[in-house]
Amino acid sequence: MMEFTKTPSNIFEQIELIKLKGISIEDDAFARRVLTHVNYHRLQAYCFPYEIVGRENIDKSSHSLISGKSFKHVFKLYTFDRSLRLLLLEAIEIVEIALRAHFVQVLAEKYGSHAYLKPDIFYRLDTHANCIASLDKQLLRTNEALVNNYRAAYKKPPYPPIWAVSELLTLGGLSRWLENIKKRQDRQAVAQKLNLDEVVARSFSHHLTHVRNICAHHGRIWNRKFTLTMRLPSNPVSLSSQFNKNSFDQRKVFNSLVILCWCTKTIDPETTWPARLKALLKTRSVKELESIGVVNGWADFELFS
Repeated sequence: MMEFTKTPSNIFEQIELIKLKGISIEDDAFARRVLTHVNYHRLQAYCFPYEIVGRENIDKSSHSLISGKSFKHVFKLYTFDRSLRLLLLEAIEIVEIALRAHFVQVLAEKYGSHAYLKPDIFYRLDTHANCIASLDKQLLRTNEALVNNYRAAYKKPPYPPIWAVSELLTLGGLSRWLENIKKRQDRQAVAQKLNLDEVVARSFSHHLTHVRNICAHHGRIWNRKFTLTMRLPSNPVSLSSQFNKNSFDQRKVFNSLVILCWCTKTIDPETTWPARLKALLKTRSVKELESIGVVNGWADFELFS
């Protein structure tokens, strides 16, 4: 293996490296200000799709960009990605809170206030035990009012009711509880509140956990291929027909955006989220939208209205 010998570059040197790539910089002061607050290598990721592939090896880039790309263009793409992440986090919050409510409603109404403590309504006992162990850790460190009020008023059972502990669940934790519900009819009762099949809802909740974690850590969404994808629904046709079903593009964010439009509109028919998402997407070129898996004619889809 090679020894790493590269030396750090200061901001002035970084600007020269950017110019060597073929990126025009009309305002050096602007570039310095951006590079002071945004890591050079973070911005570099927004250049990769525009790099010219070297003739000597089609798998390697020459690190020069196709003509016509400016530093401000790259920075605007970066800020677009930031705005997209914020929109994603907003929609994921809406869906996560709704899934918590649906989980509570279905299990509490059918199995009682402490339904989650009944291992017989769950598929795998070891998974249920792990979920309880994870909940124990959260209960030890929580200062949630619902939990504190329960502890102050009641001694038995030692665990709060499901509507209190649900507020402690992360999206990842919630997806594990949903996945482990034994009866399909119970899983379906949760999923149908979003007008989805339970198989799709379970897959979607796992996928959303992955997407949310990337967004929460300010990771790049544009031109990213997710490692954890979701199962696309075949019904209803009004939803199924709007996904990108190309095997390569299914790992990109467009399909996540489609189902988030569906869910947010199901939860709140008057939501402005799809329209705001559409307005943001329309600020980018066709090629740039292809990098997130957007399909032809997307702007005419009813979901984005």
